[in-house]
Amino acid sequence: MKTLTILIPCLLFAISCSSPSKSEADESTSISGIEKLRWLEGNWVRTNDGEAQITYEQWAKTTENVYSGRGYTIRIDSSIFQPDTVFMEQIRIVTINDTLNFEVTGVNEASTLFKFIEQTDTSFVCVNPENEFPKKISYTLSNDHITALLSGRGPDIKFLFRRE
Repeated sequence: MKTLTILIPCLLFAISCSSPSKSEADESTSISGIEKLRWLEGNWVRTNDGEAQITYEQWAKTTENVYSGRGYTIRIDSSIFQPDTVFMEQIRIVTINDTLNFEVTGVNEASTLFKFIEQTDTSFVCVNPENEFPKKISYTLSNDHITALLSGRGPDIKFLFRRE
């Protein structure tokens, strides 16, 4: 009886101090990571575009664990009556195997994934060392502006966006 009196409190203490299972910890991390992306929602227009073109990005939370968007560039030519879309990509931020990924579709034959390696309340960095270019994508919010930087194996490309 004396042994049970000592053993039961020790067992209860050990159970209460145990850390959550790996899947519980990863799930809470990925969900809070998704929640940190609220600043990305909305319509954005590029402020440092080339002449006679405008680039847009649009982001929306489409499910509890997915942000979906699209990026596109239109050429404005006064000799034609309608703007011409010269570039379009589908973009998503999605959790795969308990890790946030930035997915780009419409540029290559297959979609390309960039794994999140850093994230704050106003920024994220993701990488894909196997991709030809870019190898690294970073987004940073400052006031009502986003800086998106594409880098790795080539000149860096900086996109400056303001909320539309």
